[in-house]
Amino acid sequence: MTTHQQAREFIHEGFFSVFGREPSLLEMQCCQAVAILETHYGDGWGTHDTGFGSNNWGAVQAGSSWQGETFEHKDSSPQADGTNHWYTTKFRRYPTEQDGATDLVRAVYQWHGRAKVLEAAGAGDIYGFSVEMHASGYYEGFGKTVADRIANHHKAVIAAFHQFTTALGEPMPEDIIPKPVLEPAGLPTLMMGTSGQFVQILQEKLGVNPDGQFGPLTRAAVVQFQKDHGLTPDGWVGKQTWGALSPDT
Repeated sequence: MTTHQQAREFIHEGFFSVFGREPSLLEMQCCQAVAILETHYGDGWGTHDTGFGSNNWGAVQAGSSWQGETFEHKDSSPQADGTNHWYTTKFRRYPTEQDGATDLVRAVYQWHGRAKVLEAAGAGDIYGFSVEMHASGYYEGFGKTVADRIANHHKAVIAAFHQFTTALGEPMPEDIIPKPVLEPAGLPTLMMGTSGQFVQILQEKLGVNPDGQFGPLTRAAVVQFQKDHGLTPDGWVGKQTWGALSPDT
């Protein structure tokens, strides 16, 4: 499993390769946040899925110009009622983690005219980063409206920032709060890569080995639970999923 420090090194090398200059801390941090929330450095595809081991950190689709290996995986697009339409499409498979990290930098900051995404990241405008990523088509998101989808993405970016800044001892950008995102009931939003007491509580409720580590098996159990209860199967444990798990919370 790739560590936060290893991921940072791959992203640093990829950025320098793409842009020919040293990246700022914020530019690396924003790119690293995307790698976490999209696939958690490639571990989020699932242990029994063809995407696991693909070195595809950014859920980068193959596209007609891609000449390398591919694999099929489910993706989604939002509907007007807030639900998502799921479909199967091809994604890129990379020979090494460095290849995947370098293409992640290209996908986040270069392709499809994403200069504004890079500008927002460099300025530490994390909400603007989510806005520009959506405007450039990197993600569609979850929610009934565009504003909802951007807000949910921003929330996910904040949670991702907290993971690696805590591990690496780095400062959070000034416009986001340096603590986990908390739901109104006081329960934290959980996702791939999080750990601790609340993950153990979640695992006990799902009947998963309560080791306190939110890995692929826990995510798979969360997705199945969400499907069984008519929730968006995104693998994130937020207010609605906690509510379904514990109606009294």
